[in-house]
Amino acid sequence: MNKVIALDIDGVLNNCNTPGDEKIWGYPGVEDVLVERLARIVEATGADIILTSTWKDEYLMGTPMGEYLANKLNEYNLFIDFINEETRWENRGKDLINSLNKYYGKNNYNYVILDDEGFDYESLGIADHWVRTYETYGLTDENVEKAISILNCI
Repeated sequence: MNKVIALDIDGVLNNCNTPGDEKIWGYPGVEDVLVERLARIVEATGADIILTSTWKDEYLMGTPMGEYLANKLNEYNLFIDFINEETRWENRGKDLINSLNKYYGKNNYNYVILDDEGFDYESLGIADHWVRTYETYGLTDENVEKAISILNCI
């Protein structure tokens, strides 16, 4: 069974107190302590990372913002395995499931969603896979433990 982390960036790897980074045009960067927490999840579970964030367009186009993200993740031996195919912003959950089914095959994966927004997760009945973060903190140690528990079916 494949394990997958559906990763949002804003509100997960940064928070409302993260300073803007001049390398990425004044947008909040990502914080090392929060990336390190993501690395703990990957280390404990062996999960792949699917990028669901709006940062995905920057990542795909290789913009300075996308390169910044790739480099920051690489510092912790983290890599984006694939990008969520998204039809509409508010359909993030539906599009995530479609992408996972396409990439891994239906029912051949376990996943966790790291996101500070709920999108359509509850209406689709997938909220039990959602580890909600908050833009005031980003990814917390408690979130890390919950994500590991979901992915390892503990």
